[in-house]
Amino acid sequence: MATKFLTSVRLRGLRAKFDSIQPEIDALHTQVTETEEKLEELGLKVEEREALLSNLADAVRILDESLKRPIEDLTAQDRVQLAEKGAQE
Repeated sequence: MATKFLTSVRLRGLRAKFDSIQPEIDALHTQVTETEEKLEELGLKVEEREALLSNLADAVRILDESLKRPIEDLTAQDRVQLAEKGAQE
């Protein structure tokens, strides 16, 4: 009987302690969820930036190659078209 009473008293104390920290637990859970969403958004932005950089690198490569070709091979109009094609990619 005494053991049952002591266990009951300890459980009440633990329940009170748990109830007092529950709002903090909920706040932290919300914060974790928000942080995960922001991390996902940043990951998508990084992917977009990497794609943009890849496209820009290709455009620079195309322009560099076109500038290294002998002038007699390409007219000015051809060079402009190559540059526009590289910019579109």
